[in-house]
Amino acid sequence: MAGRTQLFIRIGRIVGIGQPGWYGGNRWSFGTVANAYMLVRDGRICRIGTMDTLMQSLLVEADEIIDLGGRWVLPGFCDAHTHLLFPATREEEWLMRLRGYTYQEIARRGGGILASAQRFAESSDEALIEGVLARLDHLVRMGTTAVEIKTGYGLTVDQEIRAVRLLARVREQTRLTVRITVQALHALPVEYRDARQRYIRAVCEELLPAVRDYVDFCDVFCEEGFFTPEESLEVLERAVQLGMRVKVHAHQFGRTGGIEVARAVQAVSVDHLEHLDEEDLVVLRSWRTMPVVLPGSSFFLRKPFSPARRLLDSGLPVALASDWNPGTAPSGNLYFIWHLACAYMGMTPEEAFTGLTVHGAVAMDIEGGALYEGGVATFQVVEPVQSLAVYPYEFGHIPVRQVYIGGERVV
Repeated sequence: MAGRTQLFIRIGRIVGIGQPGWYGGNRWSFGTVANAYMLVRDGRICRIGTMDTLMQSLLVEADEIIDLGGRWVLPGFCDAHTHLLFPATREEEWLMRLRGYTYQEIARRGGGILASAQRFAESSDEALIEGVLARLDHLVRMGTTAVEIKTGYGLTVDQEIRAVRLLARVREQTRLTVRITVQALHALPVEYRDARQRYIRAVCEELLPAVRDYVDFCDVFCEEGFFTPEESLEVLERAVQLGMRVKVHAHQFGRTGGIEVARAVQAVSVDHLEHLDEEDLVVLRSWRTMPVVLPGSSFFLRKPFSPARRLLDSGLPVALASDWNPGTAPSGNLYFIWHLACAYMGMTPEEAFTGLTVHGAVAMDIEGGALYEGGVATFQVVEPVQSLAVYPYEFGHIPVRQVYIGGERVV
């Protein structure tokens, strides 16, 4: 779009105007402009105003005039937690859960992450990349323009290095903003069941040095039945030593010390948080981190939802993400996540909107999630409604009609 000026006119309402950033308690006072226009030059927003103030000179200046016919404009969603690099679906495990098996029981029977790891090793590079690109195409058609993709289905050092390099190739082939996170600890490979420390050492000495130049973050699954706080801390401290920023999967199935691990390494985000008490809230407030909650996983597993209302009322921000993965959250529909956040987690439509946009961007440390003069012109064009609340109210409905990334139409 270099050197090109676009003028978007007859916008019913622009929602999400304001500087991006970390807003404690999700108190982001985003602005709205009704009956609006937006001038975009070289992929960035130059001016936002109302149609009754649109000057004739801007009409003359524009290389392209796009009439949105009363549709609304929202920032693109920022999905800060996915596992999109997977080889196949795992619907057979869903059927097992319907018969009463738990997540941990399925894992002990060779399912779960281990099943995906075996299929991952057997899949070609081309098939894996094709799968991710197809999922990214699906996401952008639902308004998502930025996504964090975590590895974790390689498990062995060689396969995890392969996973990271495949994601680096994916990033070059998509218009979406892609952040890459190496899930250094996800599940213990079968061959290391009697040699846990040897696996931790291999991750620290072989995996992390090999991927440090390709990834944006390092993450660990600090959870009972997976990795202990001590093991998680050892890996994360090594990642920090190598200059990597870190994240933690914590408190999904219980209070297992993951939040304390996250504080020790000043994690950028702490994700899941289904199980919290008042002490945990105090710890989370002790450094600048972004809690990322994943209601799609709770819904699919029929488990408790993260107490987002308590997080917000304690003064913390909250980001919302899909956790799209084949085992526990097989969907990237953030409009449905918006509904779940309101219906089951006590968030207002505005708070959840903030969690899907500016706070998702903060969790990924990217520009995006808000619309403002000078900011990148990345947004979704959606059906007009009576109020913002209609979007989460009509659960399952996708109102997206167009998507622009850096001023370029991709949907």
